[in-house]
Amino acid sequence: ATDLAVRGGADDDDDDDDDDAEDDALAAVPAPPVTPSRKCSELRHASTPDTSSLSERTEEEEDPGSDDDDDDDGSSAAPVNQWQREEEVEEARRQERESAEREKKALRSHVDELEAEVHKLRREAEGIRSAGRTLAEAAEDVVAQSSSSPHSPVVAARPSSPPSSSSSSPVAERATLASLASRLSALQTSHKESESEHLSSIASLRLRLDDRSDEASKLQSRVKELEAQAAVAEKERRGALREAEDARRDADLGREGDRARIRYLESALRDYGGRSPASVVPTSPRNPPPPSTPSPRRAAAGSSGLAWASPPGGMRTPRSAGPGLSASPLRAGRPPPPPPRPPSPRPPPPPPRQSAPPSEPNGGDDVAATPSSRDEAGGHGEAKHLRDEMTRLAAALESSEGHRAAILEAVRRERAENATRFGQMRDVLRVMGGEQGEGADGSGGGGGVVGRGGAGASPSVR
Repeated sequence: ATDLAVRGGADDDDDDDDDDAEDDALAAVPAPPVTPSRKCSELRHASTPDTSSLSERTEEEEDPGSDDDDDDDGSSAAPVNQWQREEEVEEARRQERESAEREKKALRSHVDELEAEVHKLRREAEGIRSAGRTLAEAAEDVVAQSSSSPHSPVVAARPSSPPSSSSSSPVAERATLASLASRLSALQTSHKESESEHLSSIASLRLRLDDRSDEASKLQSRVKELEAQAAVAEKERRGALREAEDARRDADLGREGDRARIRYLESALRDYGGRSPASVVPTSPRNPPPPSTPSPRRAAAGSSGLAWASPPGGMRTPRSAGPGLSASPLRAGRPPPPPPRPPSPRPPPPPPRQSAPPSEPNGGDDVAATPSSRDEAGGHGEAKHLRDEMTRLAAALESSEGHRAAILEAVRRERAENATRFGQMRDVLRVMGGEQGEGADGSGGGGGVVGRGGAGASPSVR
């Protein structure tokens, strides 16, 4: 009876010791890490770029441009303001590209941190698995030892000695091993879930990084295309201005040449009027006085057939130049034809011989009248020739003025087309900026698109 009582007390002590050992083993198992999902969500929120301020800055940079367009439609400094606005837009694009690059770098750093954390969690899981395997092997050894060796009577002989692990009951050991196995499986499940969550977050971040890279490449290609179009338009504008300057110089030279020819003809007329002899032919019933010849200035003022007395061609409208001049020679890609040059003045033809009529036998009167009539006929022929030359010069001057008016009309049309093209390019740049702002803001950022009815709707000629 005494032995049974001692053994029963020893069994109770062994049960208490087994409970304490189980609690110590559970407390010794490392707790799972706290950072998996919470840290991933914090990193995701931290890596999300704040594009609202960027879109607001783009709108603030573009809205003053539209107001300036409305205010500067009639000013002469409009092209300078336009180029300044284009430079500001280019600066905004460059800042956006730099911010996108910085965001990509931040996303790459976050992805690297998450990958490092995943590797760390994998190493911890491997350590937990190895610890579980070690505990399972130790438990198997304990179970095998307890099943092979029966209880020795030494324990009953010395009840005051502390119980050993070999004297614990097999049921308590099995319960401890089962609890440890369940705890290990729970830890493995939690680690697998956190690892899958980390992998999914890394995949989503990589997708976002690829999308941002595609958007940045598209934006860069679009900016390059617009820069090429602007360079081509600027080259065409400079070529048109150069052609207009050449045409203006040619027209000025033609006018100067025509004026010089007219002055030469006027001086020739004045010289002819100064050296014309007086009427020295004696008057007689058979030889009447020759008709009085007016002075060259009176003849030039009284002749209604001179074309240079009509309004000059420069005062006419460009439409009156004829249907053939309405088409601009600048559009065909070849230089305009030079204005027609008047023919060089030729010497007057010799006057016809004046023979005496056969019915008049007075030879003295014929001899006296022959030199004066010859001079008078020669003077009339020279005056007629000079008037013809002046008429041709006036016609040539009128044609050159019409040609100049046609060239000026072509230059005006070219300037209007260039202004329209620059306005369209400015609208395209603004629409691109608005679309990019809308894409960055998502569904709630619809205020980034700039309407085309403001400054770009009426590109006036400046």
